[in-house]
Amino acid sequence: MLSYLMCLGGGVFFGTYLLHMGPEVQTILKESLLDPYGITYPVGELMVGVGFFIVLFAEKIVLRWNKKRIHRKRKESRHLTKLPKLPSVSLTVEQLPSDRSKCARPLSEQMCDECLQGKQCSGFSGKK
Repeated sequence: MLSYLMCLGGGVFFGTYLLHMGPEVQTILKESLLDPYGITYPVGELMVGVGFFIVLFAEKIVLRWNKKRIHRKRKESRHLTKLPKLPSVSLTVEQLPSDRSKCARPLSEQMCDECLQGKQCSGFSGKK
């Protein structure tokens, strides 16, 4: 839908040039440049063609630059969202300590690494 609307807008501008601005530009150029210097080349049409290609190339350059910028941002965001993988601990029911009271940590915290491994509890060593 957006593409069709852009084409419609381009057609309106092109139609405005052909019906209104084109004849005026040819009249002004004929009176001020073509007749006094004896030029027979269609300068008005040349200026329109050059202007068209300038706009076309500028748009292509901006679109290519924007595409590279978006690609670079996506690449950076993917790089930033990659978190280091932590080693996974998988304990079976038989490996879990059955007595929480042997751990010196409060009940609101996780058990220390020594208690989880079935060793003698040394208090607050290990990660919270």
